[in-house]
Amino acid sequence: FMLAMHDTDYTLPEERSVTIRRAVGVNMLDFDQAGAIMDMGYEDAMAAMPQLLEKVAERRDSAYYAGRREAFRAKCPPLVFDDYKLEGLKRAQREYIRDFVQVDRRTPGIQRPMGFTELRDNIFEVLAGGDFTMDFPSVRYDSVRERYSFEAKFGTRPNFKITFGGNISSTAFNQAYIGINYKTIGRVAQQLGADLYLGPIYTWGAIGGRTDFYAWKPIFLDYSYNFAVRNFRHGYFGNVTRVRNAQQVKNSESFFSAGAGVPLTHRSVFTLRLNAGHVNYRYDSDVLFADDTDHSRFSFFGIRAGLARNTLDKFLYPRRGSELHLSAIYVGGRDKYQPYDADRFVVRRTRQWVGARFTWDKFFDMPGCRWFSLGLNVDAVWTNHPQFRTESATLMSMPDYAPVPHARMVYMPDFRGKRFAAWGLMPTFDLLPNCFFRTGFYTMFREKRDFNPLGNADERWHYIAEASLVYHTPIGPVSLALTKYDLKNWRNMYLTFNFGYAIFAPKGTFY
Repeated sequence: FMLAMHDTDYTLPEERSVTIRRAVGVNMLDFDQAGAIMDMGYEDAMAAMPQLLEKVAERRDSAYYAGRREAFRAKCPPLVFDDYKLEGLKRAQREYIRDFVQVDRRTPGIQRPMGFTELRDNIFEVLAGGDFTMDFPSVRYDSVRERYSFEAKFGTRPNFKITFGGNISSTAFNQAYIGINYKTIGRVAQQLGADLYLGPIYTWGAIGGRTDFYAWKPIFLDYSYNFAVRNFRHGYFGNVTRVRNAQQVKNSESFFSAGAGVPLTHRSVFTLRLNAGHVNYRYDSDVLFADDTDHSRFSFFGIRAGLARNTLDKFLYPRRGSELHLSAIYVGGRDKYQPYDADRFVVRRTRQWVGARFTWDKFFDMPGCRWFSLGLNVDAVWTNHPQFRTESATLMSMPDYAPVPHARMVYMPDFRGKRFAAWGLMPTFDLLPNCFFRTGFYTMFREKRDFNPLGNADERWHYIAEASLVYHTPIGPVSLALTKYDLKNWRNMYLTFNFGYAIFAPKGTFY
């Protein structure tokens, strides 16, 4: 703003200067063009390099300057802090921040020495949650102690929020979202909230809370009641050719969840979670022209231990970074079956199983090619999932492979199995800033089943191919995707448009 409002004198001494001029066709607020402008400057400087070298009277190699820098830095005292003044908050809130910044946690009553990198990272961890603000800090050096002091004034953000969102789709996968959140911070951070997603396919919600505190490490405890309805009985959602890989079913679940977690690094966390509730499966009866659907209910208790790490740049349709999940589960409960013409459950059996899952998504930038990147998807599941009373309930309760959003909008028995390995490649072509064209090729190999609800021969290999055009707007991604399942013919092809965030409910039985 100052450069735009005040005259600037670009006059330089001619005998020892080279002036490079270029008219840049951007406006003052076109910050997204910064990379292109810097590239122009680099190109112009390289073109003027002969003139620049003529002005250089003396040249040294890099070792000479490295030695001078090292000698200069050796004269500077080490950047070590041992005095911290964190002002602007209530006493309990200051103690909360001092715990998480770890200024005196290990030595009560004595402010412990801390290097710049550690102090910076700890401060950023406190600010990253969005609950606090910090004015520009002040740093002073004490020549007697030969240490630095750090002083900053903190503030708090509003502790009550109402959030709106949703997804606009060319299919029935439209969603509206409202969230309410209230958070207080004293000696611990306490958060209470409710989330509700409404749509013809997915309706789900959660109400609960979370507590954050510091013991030997930062720890969180959360607790919630969750419900979800997944109704796949409204059609095949975007099909442009005949569909042979999907079925019309419906399931709903209601469960309580409690979890605890501890961070392992800045980007990874270990969690332990307990779920208990029931899930209902509704599906067409084997009896032709039945008036209603058959009904299975599984009342369950489950425990999951998991490790997660996430460095993705976007929540949906990422372009860079990676995401890894590794988990193990135990699930036990009672399977109950009610035929379409019965008024109560007629069969009750106990079921239990254990399982493990590994998922990894990684996006690689190609050296020397700024407009192309390659994504990798890996997903592997092992369980000893038992047979339920009916084949349909067995399949609906199994883990599924859904590497693209559309695969979670329809119910496809072929992509479910109690044990499978899957992988995919995602070439991505950048078209404009925040706009790219992505293709995806995915392969799943699963254990052979003794039954097949679609009526044809059970196959162990299954494929997905997708081409999508994605643009990330400030309020959410816009995508147009053409998705093809299995590659033997032209069946099972879908075209979908989405604007916003398609959010899917977590499963009470984990996967």
